[in-house]
Amino acid sequence: MKKIIPLIIIMWLFSSLPVTAEEPTAEQSRITGIEKAMKSTVKLSVIANQNALNMNLEAAMGSGFFIAPNKIITASHVVLVPGVTRIDVTTYDGRKCTGKLGYRDEVIDLAIIETDCTGESLKLARKVSMGSDVYMLGNPKSIDWIVTGGIVSSIVKESYHYTIIADISGEHGNSGGPMIDSKGNVIGIAQALNNQDRYLIFGIHAYDISRFLTRIGVPI
Repeated sequence: MKKIIPLIIIMWLFSSLPVTAEEPTAEQSRITGIEKAMKSTVKLSVIANQNALNMNLEAAMGSGFFIAPNKIITASHVVLVPGVTRIDVTTYDGRKCTGKLGYRDEVIDLAIIETDCTGESLKLARKVSMGSDVYMLGNPKSIDWIVTGGIVSSIVKESYHYTIIADISGEHGNSGGPMIDSKGNVIGIAQALNNQDRYLIFGIHAYDISRFLTRIGVPI
């Protein structure tokens, strides 16, 4: 009997210890980051007046994401279309909104769209490293709301700007969409396809995005 009592006490102590939640796996963390980023990604449809027909038609399409509650950031070449009359915004949860072109920088190829929609802002990554995982979110012409992944193949400095090169497949509708790390932080913005290899994507580096936002007074 004397031996049983200490055993009972030990079992009671172990049973009363708090149960700690398991740490999420790398895959679970990646999925969470991608899901969060996708909810902040938008589809852009640029409507322009075609002089020959005198009709408002879709002249361009692309992607973007919320960088502030009512502000979307994208590549400026997506929205700088002759005769543009409006920019239609579709959110991941299906809301239809109207956007208007705000501040833009054609050299860096970035633009802000003011919209009547609200969305959760994505954060910029503090570091971008060659060889790190990268995921591109957006709306290519073939299918909406898609994510593709690869690695950062190279980071190229050109004058005062940096370009990310990633081995990700994409189409033109991906332009302006976020390129994120495994935590859902933005490392770049999809800018262009490689003409020789559609499995290489060029992106605007987070460093240049940060400088652009600081210059126009958008908190980051």
